[in-house]
Amino acid sequence: MKGVHFSILFTWIKEYYEIFHCLSITDRFFTQPRIFDSSCENPQKYFIYLTNDSSLLGQEWCDAFPDLIIMQTTNAPDQEILPSSWREHLVFLYSPNTLWEVYNQILDLFTRYYCWYDQCMKLILEDAPLSELLDHATMYLDNPVAFFDPAGIVLHQTGFFRQDIQGTLWDEVVSSHFTPVESISPNEHNRIMHEIKQGKKIIYSIFHQDPSHQALTIPIQVNGKHAGALGTTDINTSFTDMQKNFLLIISSIVQIAIRRQIQASVLQEEENYYVIRLLQGFSADQQATNQYLKKLGMKNEDTWYLYLFPLVDSSCAQTRKAAYLNKIKQALSNAVVLLYENSVIGICRKKNFDPKDPACLLKLRDTLHHLSMNVFISYHFLRFTELSIAYEQCLLMQQYSSHPASSIQQFPESFQQILYSILKERTSLKGFCHPAILALWKSSSEYQRTLVYDLKYYLLHGRNIAETSRYLNLYRNTFIYRLKKIEEYLQISLDSLDENMLLYLLFSCLICEKNDHDILLV
Repeated sequence: MKGVHFSILFTWIKEYYEIFHCLSITDRFFTQPRIFDSSCENPQKYFIYLTNDSSLLGQEWCDAFPDLIIMQTTNAPDQEILPSSWREHLVFLYSPNTLWEVYNQILDLFTRYYCWYDQCMKLILEDAPLSELLDHATMYLDNPVAFFDPAGIVLHQTGFFRQDIQGTLWDEVVSSHFTPVESISPNEHNRIMHEIKQGKKIIYSIFHQDPSHQALTIPIQVNGKHAGALGTTDINTSFTDMQKNFLLIISSIVQIAIRRQIQASVLQEEENYYVIRLLQGFSADQQATNQYLKKLGMKNEDTWYLYLFPLVDSSCAQTRKAAYLNKIKQALSNAVVLLYENSVIGICRKKNFDPKDPACLLKLRDTLHHLSMNVFISYHFLRFTELSIAYEQCLLMQQYSSHPASSIQQFPESFQQILYSILKERTSLKGFCHPAILALWKSSSEYQRTLVYDLKYYLLHGRNIAETSRYLNLYRNTFIYRLKKIEEYLQISLDSLDENMLLYLLFSCLICEKNDHDILLV
C-alpha cells in the first residue's frame, strides 16, 4: 500500500477545515502526518508535516524543508507575501483549534483510510464475493458504480441515485444489466476498446443518448488480459480528482481479488461445444448432449426452434457482439444463445418462447427494433440434436430473403420463395410450369389471371371450398363456378388429383405469381 492519495486526503480535510491555498499536486501519496519544528532533520518525502510557525515564510523553500507542509492559521493569510518557492509545498489551513487538535484530526483521516483498505484486504483473504467487496470498496464514492465483465454484462451495481435515472445511461444498465448498447455508437465503442488495449487507466466518454452526463470506464486487467471494467457517470455530482483516484485504487483491489479467486466463470463464457458441433452437422455424443441439456433443465426430446440473428457489422468488436447476445438472451426465455459465424444463434423450446404466440412476437419485435436487427426462425424440430437442419433452414432464408423490410421471417412462410429462387438461379422456370396455367397467366384477360390466384388459394386451403371462398371473400356458388372454369381450361378434375399433381399445380401458380414483374417466362 502506497499510502493515502493527495486528492483523497485533502477532500476529507476540507470536510472539517477551510483551505486557503491548495497545491497542484496530483500524483502523490502520503503515509502519515508529523509535526514540523526546528528540531526536525531529514524530513521524509511521504510524510505530511503540520506547523503554525509562520516565520518559515521568511525563508525560501529548500531541500531541508518537507515536500509538503500544512500551515495552521487562525486568520486568512496574505498569500501575496508567500515566496514563490513555497507555492508547490505549502497549504494554509484555517482553524481556531490548537495545532495538536488539527494534527489528531488529520491522523484520524489517515486511520479512516487504512481501516477501509484493511477491510478490503480482509474480504479478499476471506474469499468474500466480489459484490460484497465492491459494496465496501465504493463506500466513499459519491456516484454509483457498476462492475462489468469482459462481455459487458453487469456483475454487480452498487451505490445510490439522488435523482430519477429515466433516460440516462443508468436506466439501461439497471433495467438490462448490460453496458449501454443503444447509447454508444460503433465508432465510440471501438475507441474505448482501443484505449483499453493501450492500457489507459481512465477512459472518458459521452454517449449520444445521454449527453448531459460524462461516463468513466476503469479497465480491469488480470495477467495482462482484459477482465472487465468499473463504470460510472457523474449522475449525482461532478467527478473530482478524489473520486477518480479512489476508482483507480478500487480497480487494483478488484484485480487482486480476481487473481486470488481465479473466477473463470466471471472472466469467460462457457464454451458451447456440443451446440457448435451440432450446428456444423457433426454428430455429438447422445449421452453427453443429454447431460449438457440436463444442466440447463432441458431435455433432447423437446419441441425446439432455432433463431438466427445476423450481425449487421460482422467486423464489430467482440464486446459489442456480446452486447447483442445479452439482449437476445433477455428476449428469448431460457434459451441457449451463442455467437456463431457472424450471427447470434438462439435455440429455444416452444414452451419457453413460441414464435406463433402474439405476445412473444411483440417482445421479439421490440428487441429487434432496439438493436436494428432481424431474425430468421426455423420450422420447429423435435430433437435438440437436429440443430443442423434447422440451421440450414435459417441460412436459406437469409440467402433468399424476399421480405427485407420484415424483421421476423419464419421458414413455413418462406420455403416456397426459397424453392422458387433456387430453381430460378439454376434453370429456366418455364419447364416447371403447367402449360395451361402459364397460358392463363399470360392472357390479357384479367379474369383468366384471377383464376390462377383462385386455384393457388384453393390448393393452399386443402381444397376446402368453404374456407377458400371465405378467404377470397366470394360467394360459395361464385367460387364453385370459377373452379369449373379452371377444370375446363386445365382439362382435369380437381377432385381426383393425386398428391404429385397437386404439388405440380400449386408450384405452377407460385411460379407465375413470382414472375409477375419479370419478362413473363419467355
